Amino acid sequence: MQPAGPERRREPRTVLDVVFCILAARSGCEHLCIVRDISRHGARLEFASAGDAASLCTGGEVRLRDLPGVLSCLHGNEWGGRVVWLRGEEGGIRFDDPLPATPEALEAYRRLQLDMKE
Repeated sequence: MQPAGPERRREPRTVLDVVFCILAARSGCEHLCIVRDISRHGARLEFASAGDAASLCTGGEVRLRDLPGVLSCLHGNEWGGRVVWLRGEEGGIRFDDPLPATPEALEAYRRLQLDMKE
């Protein structure tokens, strides 16, 4: 499920489907999530339960940690951002600073991750 209303993305997203960890700055809660898709400016996340997603709040500060190191060569393995929407077990975040990668580079990293799984 994606947010209702007009599309507001700055650029296309790359399907990733990789497990990351998200840390809510206010509560200190940390949860595993699947980054379903990602762009330089944000990501769509899926949580194990609606309760995990509910520990976050729209507008809240978060840190997204790249556990498998898929994107670590771009800019460390952790990025700050804010929650922009939550619906059930899904949510979207906007990064504080754009990832230093083109959509093509993100797609290359996604393919590399898929190759590593095989």
